[in-house]
Amino acid sequence: MNPRLRPFLVGIGSSLLSIGLYGIALSCYNALMLLLISMEEGGQGLTDFSMPLTKAVMLYSQGVGLQYPPLTLTVIPLGLTVLLIVLIRACSLRLGCSWQGYVGGLAAWLAVHAWIASTSSVGTLDSMGVIELKTSIVFSIGYLLAFLPETGLSGMRRDAVSRLDQSFRRTLRLGVIAFVLTIAFLVLVSLITVVSWAVLGWNDMIDMFPAIGMGHGSAVMTTIAYLIWLPNLMLWALSWVCGGAFSIGTSAVFSLWSGTGYDLPSVPLFALLPAPVDGEATRISLMLLPGVLTFIIGTWMMLSAKRFAVLRRDEDEDPTRLVSSRMLHRFAHPAIAFCAASVFIAIVIPLLMSLSNGSLGTGRLSHIGVDVAASTRAIARPCALGFLAAWMIPLIFVCGRCGIAALLSRRTGGNTDSVGNSSLRPAVDDMDNRDDIDHAAETDSSSAMNDPASEHNRIGASNDADLPSRSPRVPRTAQSSAPFTVDNRSLRTEKPKRARMVASGGSAENPTTKEDK
Repeated sequence: MNPRLRPFLVGIGSSLLSIGLYGIALSCYNALMLLLISMEEGGQGLTDFSMPLTKAVMLYSQGVGLQYPPLTLTVIPLGLTVLLIVLIRACSLRLGCSWQGYVGGLAAWLAVHAWIASTSSVGTLDSMGVIELKTSIVFSIGYLLAFLPETGLSGMRRDAVSRLDQSFRRTLRLGVIAFVLTIAFLVLVSLITVVSWAVLGWNDMIDMFPAIGMGHGSAVMTTIAYLIWLPNLMLWALSWVCGGAFSIGTSAVFSLWSGTGYDLPSVPLFALLPAPVDGEATRISLMLLPGVLTFIIGTWMMLSAKRFAVLRRDEDEDPTRLVSSRMLHRFAHPAIAFCAASVFIAIVIPLLMSLSNGSLGTGRLSHIGVDVAASTRAIARPCALGFLAAWMIPLIFVCGRCGIAALLSRRTGGNTDSVGNSSLRPAVDDMDNRDDIDHAAETDSSSAMNDPASEHNRIGASNDADLPSRSPRVPRTAQSSAPFTVDNRSLRTEKPKRARMVASGGSAENPTTKEDK
């Protein structure tokens, strides 16, 4: 085989294998369902309609509207669409992928669907060009999901991302993780809501089957067929539980405050649609679910040691400093990640809500689904507020921690200064006392040297020592002319008295000395 033709043939084989498996599965299910219905009705067999019905469903599952008067169907069964994309990806991975294979497979896909649209007995609402466009989009999504990870585009993406700063790459990765976790939790909430609808409305749906003349076999097959609209119901339930609403034409509007199905057509699926919720507290709790979910996710990412860890404190970090480059980087990265996640949610939610809408007719049932703008506000706004709260609460905590640390450090510094001053005060007092003592001694000595009476007394004392026969010496009293001496112990407590004595010259004339002379 020519190696240049082989990739084209492999791509054609992937396309034909996908559409063959899909068509066989649909035709078998349709034949079984029509057989059971014909057996219950007891009339002419309906299995001859299995092939036209299979062709119509293959186009319908890819977004092509069907028209079978008086019925008009444009509500895309997203369950079948997702299964078809997964099947295309699996077949492409099995046989191999290449750009030549993509071109060949797309050509084969378009050719087969052009034949199906031209030979189908069920009318279509779209032109041939629109049909080819819609079917090509479905095939491209499935094939490229299998092929792009193996191409050089993934390497180019890694190279482009590697040029970014490491912290910024980590921030973007955590933003994508926050978005994926939020979508996963919202999907879980919507699934739980649909299951609760089914549990509460199951008896009403069971009672409706005999009312429209359906037996047990056809009821079971019809219930299984309703699963192809499960993603649509989940999106409507997500809008409903978050405070939005969805409508079945102009016949009924379902929300947390209102909703009734008495004016709807006799379709058993409509019996599962919800009733209004009683209790204001319950309604508020349901509306807060998106914000609570994103708050939990954001708080976990903010406090986790492997993610942002905004409450950590480095060893060389000043605990009293709030505004710093390190602190700004620590809170700027989660803000960028949460903003990116909020933007992704605001883009994906309206896109999915638009795909879930459609119509069941041209009159009252011309629009079935949600209000895209109102549903986006009801879901995206609480999610953004939850991320904001998860970012603000740690920031407030860090601000309070830094403020308390600053107050404690200031108080500790004041106490240290007061202790230092009190320890220095005794030493200063001792130095003052010593200065006073030295000054008093110098003053006394200078007074004694300048006083003639004192000099005369010293001479008289020496003469008395030479004359032992004279009259006995009279003891000196406080009025003697000896120099005044100061006691160090009394100096500290009698500074005023000492000052007066120093000022008077510190000496007095002794009358006994005069008599000796």
